[in-house]
Amino acid sequence: MSNITIKKEEYFQLLADNILIKDIYVKNNLKNYDLLKKLSRLLAMTNKILSAREIHKILNYNKVKVSHITTIEYLDYIIESNLVKKVFRFDLKTKNLSTWKAKYLFSVSDIRKTILNWNIDKHILNENIVYETLIKLWYTKIYTWKNWTFNFSFILKDNIIHISWFSDKNEVRKEINKLKKIGWNFNKYLIVDSVKDIWIRPSTYLPIKVLEIEDFIKEIK
Repeated sequence: MSNITIKKEEYFQLLADNILIKDIYVKNNLKNYDLLKKLSRLLAMTNKILSAREIHKILNYNKVKVSHITTIEYLDYIIESNLVKKVFRFDLKTKNLSTWKAKYLFSVSDIRKTILNWNIDKHILNENIVYETLIKLWYTKIYTWKNWTFNFSFILKDNIIHISWFSDKNEVRKEINKLKKIGWNFNKYLIVDSVKDIWIRPSTYLPIKVLEIEDFIKEIK
């Protein structure tokens, strides 16, 4: 019997369709598959910290007319399927956990790419890859953190991990300085697209570790 081969894109498309149709739409006897797809796409295309009300407003702004209650119901079904997970904001200073807003990360980065037809912002993808790596390593308490001046990607245990959006050396240095100003004794990581392209010497900024995503994944494992 000959082996059946399938392209990576086709495999994850089948997987995404199976989750959306069987695990969410059919299982929960939903009535609006178009809303489910558009809501999933909205979550896939942004890395902003959002409340359910803000998500509802974005849907309505984009002419997806749906009630706030229905938006919450569909969000809950997506979360229950484990397609997407909420990452809540944790305040290091007050030790308070805010659950009314969350960043939405996909359990599988390639499914997120599939939902966006493989046209995803590289920095959003990098953030999701880092998150996916962390949950595979059995980190369960993963939060995002925003102080008064800056939104850091992840905080977990004794680690602060930030994914840079910049390729400009001066902007990257600003991010490094923001990490330096955090007084707690945490391991601090800054993930950049290319160390070579931003013309910095990572050893200069130790103990802050400036790494490309592949090197970060090797180190954290």
